[in-house]
Amino acid sequence: NEFNLPSYIFLTCNAGFLGMVKYLPERHRKIASELDLKSSDHQIPGYVSSVPCKVLPPGQFVKESYEAWVEIADKFPGAKGILVNSFTCLEQHAFDYFARCPENYPPVYPVGPVLSLEDRPAPDLDPSDRERIMRWLEDQPECSVVYLCFGSFGVLCAPQIEEIARALEISGHRFLWSIRTEKASPYDLLPEGFMDRTASKGLVCGWAPQVEVLAHKATGGFVSHCGWN
Repeated sequence: NEFNLPSYIFLTCNAGFLGMVKYLPERHRKIASELDLKSSDHQIPGYVSSVPCKVLPPGQFVKESYEAWVEIADKFPGAKGILVNSFTCLEQHAFDYFARCPENYPPVYPVGPVLSLEDRPAPDLDPSDRERIMRWLEDQPECSVVYLCFGSFGVLCAPQIEEIARALEISGHRFLWSIRTEKASPYDLLPEGFMDRTASKGLVCGWAPQVEVLAHKATGGFVSHCGWN
């Protein structure tokens, strides 16, 4: 502002999250306390329905992080515009809301999807593991493999891994399953005998070269945590 330069915000999240950002300081001016599970449902700008606290990201808007978010969000109206990594037909309701937004809020521009189509190097992926995975895919029929991966932070607990393993075995489909665990080897958490019983149908690994896997002709389905990227 001192040098009369227009400042814009590039929001790498979606328009729904921008609605939450707009809502937090407005709520805080009326109720100066963090969100908790006992709170009533929230009427968040740009959302079709009210939002119960229990579906909000755990730990995101509580205590110290809540105060930080309120402070950051309160500065958004000072920008000349907000660029959002999304597109209108994906979030029609949210962008319609911001198109009607009062004059005291910056214009919102959908500029997405902004994606990197290059694989980020997996920190724990040995080159021989990559070769093993891609060689296995080469041996599978076209569009026959279901790829399962729940993202960089998609750490599963033992009961969840057991349930997914049971479902895969019952389905009988070919699968490639990238399991990330905090401590134990992914193989240690699988049901006893699972690897032997599914040896002709599936492959379990830690990290996987995801872009290559998704582009491969053998991959016919993707079970995902639906992260924004």
